[in-house]
Amino acid sequence: MTSNIHRDYHKVRKFIYRQHRAFINSQGMRRRFLANSYWRSAKGRWMRGEHRAAMCFALWSLAIGRETMDLDRISQLTAWASATNS
Repeated sequence: MTSNIHRDYHKVRKFIYRQHRAFINSQGMRRRFLANSYWRSAKGRWMRGEHRAAMCFALWSLAIGRETMDLDRISQLTAWASATNS
């Protein structure tokens, strides 16, 4: 059950965003809120062996919220990319 939640976490966060759009936007957190949801879905999909989908979600996260990409996330993304190419 929990692995499915992580796998589709972006759907949960999109629902939350729709319900609380005004508040999240007023805090200037829209991009960070959504980017983090895609990153978490990427991690969940990677753990389930869905590597290509994980890379798509990770790149989508990067495209939405570049400010959320810290050194840990960049190194994890690099590790995923090299594991996918092996």
